[in-house]
Amino acid sequence: MPREDRPCAEREREGAEGLEGRDPRRLLQGGHRRHARVAGAQADRAPAGGRGGRLVPRPLRPRASRAGAQFHRARSGSGGLRRDRHGSLGHRLRRARRAGAARGRSAERDRPGRNRERQGLEAVIRIGHAGLGYWGPNLARNFGALADLRWLCDLSPDVLDKAAKAHPQARTTDDFEALLADPEVDAVVIATPVVTHYELAKQALSAGKHVFVEKPQAQSSAEAEELTALAEERGLVLMPGYLLLYHPALHRLKELIDEGELGDVLYLYGNRQNLGQIRRDENALWSIGAQDLSMILHLVGEEPVEAWARGESFLRTGIEDVVFCYLRFPSGIVAHMHVSWLDPHKIRMLTVVGRDKMAVFDDMEPDRKLTVYDKGPVERPASDWQVRVGDIHIPNLPSEEPLRREVARFLALVDGQGDPLAPAREGLAVIRTLEQLQESLDRAPA
Repeated sequence: MPREDRPCAEREREGAEGLEGRDPRRLLQGGHRRHARVAGAQADRAPAGGRGGRLVPRPLRPRASRAGAQFHRARSGSGGLRRDRHGSLGHRLRRARRAGAARGRSAERDRPGRNRERQGLEAVIRIGHAGLGYWGPNLARNFGALADLRWLCDLSPDVLDKAAKAHPQARTTDDFEALLADPEVDAVVIATPVVTHYELAKQALSAGKHVFVEKPQAQSSAEAEELTALAEERGLVLMPGYLLLYHPALHRLKELIDEGELGDVLYLYGNRQNLGQIRRDENALWSIGAQDLSMILHLVGEEPVEAWARGESFLRTGIEDVVFCYLRFPSGIVAHMHVSWLDPHKIRMLTVVGRDKMAVFDDMEPDRKLTVYDKGPVERPASDWQVRVGDIHIPNLPSEEPLRREVARFLALVDGQGDPLAPAREGLAVIRTLEQLQESLDRAPA
């Protein structure tokens, strides 16, 4: 007789096979929490000798998993994400988490160092996170959403306590070496002060961990080259966190330039000003200028042949609060930057002037992050020039958080999707240019 046509008591007895004498609450360790709570409550209420003697929940059919179902493939070199019929990257990872929970991941299997089959949630990349100060919590939030956040590391007990409340599944420590010693950690996130980036990244790579490190990855090109070589030797991902390279507006702007929509690029300039955050360990050039510089190098696709800078230290001797930079590239394109943390206006703007059109990426605009102006000079007979003013176009951009795209890009690289050292090489080019600008600052007359 088909199972569904048999009496209920027969079906219960069949479902109870292999569970003789077990308390339904023991199923909590198997992951079926909701079913175990119901079964336990019903068992408490059921009179002795009732139908079947006890209530045992029907065994759940395990959910199938697919290796690699957690990640979308990121567009090569862009940080952009493709969508398919399965939904967004975050949705698929959350679904993988639920699948892993349904299979019953016990506390015993979670012990560090225990061998286990990587499937479902276990196949999600396991992260150790160091540094939870100013920017670290934002990274932890995104890595916690897209990966398996295993460790939180910081020297401050108060900071660790706060982070532990936000990520109760993670272990906490003030010892970076304890994090590295966990063989189940696949990758390490470093969001500590910039003076520690090189040393911590080197330790993590030497321990066989993939590394995401906030920008810049080192304070000199020699250190950055050493880290890149070490990552290449070990077959690991090294990715500095240049957040704005993963902004949808910058991605679209790069497409417009590459497609020739703006015509030949003549020049571009970045403005990044605000009142704060004032740093003690690096000047405005290295702290906030690195972001604009990374975007300029990314859009131009070249390193400059000439770089000079001028700045002033108004608040602390030897730490420039405002810096003006000039860059000239082999193609003839020129660029300049104005960066300051001592300014009444909060400005986050990058302008690209092409021969045919012009574009402005304004990160302070809530609705029009990227604007394309169909305007420019038109040559008339007798070498006369006239200004042409056409339409203004606001491209439709995906509403994706740049940090989420950046984190997803790193995880995709760890998963084997793309060149694992491409971000490190881009970061190295930024540091080389920063060094040229810093040398120019140091040579400036007093």
